[in-house]
Amino acid sequence: MKSNLPIILLMGPSGVGKTTLAQWVVEDFNFIHIDFDLWEGDTPEIKRSRKDWETYKLTGDVSNLKEYVDGRISAAGVQGAVLSFPSDDMSVAIAAMENAKQANVHSVILLAQESFCKAAFVAREQINGRGLPVEHWVACNAYIYEPGYLTPEHNQYIVEAVTVDGVRKTKEQLLTAVRKKIENN
Repeated sequence: MKSNLPIILLMGPSGVGKTTLAQWVVEDFNFIHIDFDLWEGDTPEIKRSRKDWETYKLTGDVSNLKEYVDGRISAAGVQGAVLSFPSDDMSVAIAAMENAKQANVHSVILLAQESFCKAAFVAREQINGRGLPVEHWVACNAYIYEPGYLTPEHNQYIVEAVTVDGVRKTKEQLLTAVRKKIENN
C-alpha cells in the first residue's frame, strides 16, 4: 500500500543545523528522521537507501526512495519522514525536486552564511570528539557558496537558518518556514 504522507529531503552545508532541524521536525510533526550521513553507519539498509537516493539524483525517479521511506513511516506509525543528507551530497537537479513534489516528497535546502556554518562545524567537531579540521568543511562545502551553484530556481526550496544579523532563527521560525515549503510545494 502506497502512502501519501509527506517526506522532507533536508540538505545544506555542514554546521547549518540540519540535524537540529530534523529533530525538531520529528518532535513537532510526528515524523521519523533518517540520517544519510556516511559516518552514521553502513548497514545493508543504509546502503540500499543510499542507492535509491543516487537513483533519484541521477534520474529524477523518486519511487524507490519513496517506497523505502513509506515502509519506515508505516512501521513507525508516524505522520511522515525527514531525511537529512551529507553536505557534499546536494547535487539534485531542480527538475528532480519538482518531479518529487508530485509524490509528496519536498526538498528543503537549509542555508546560512558561510562563516556561520564553518564556526558551527568546528565547534561541533570539538564537542563530538571527531575533530575534523576546517579544511574538511571547505573540501565538502565550499562549492555551495560558489557563484552560480545555487540558482534563482533554488529559491523556492531554501530556508534561511540565520537572520541577516547572523543570529540563528528560533525553532518556531524554522518549523514555520518548513511547513510553508511543504504546503506551497
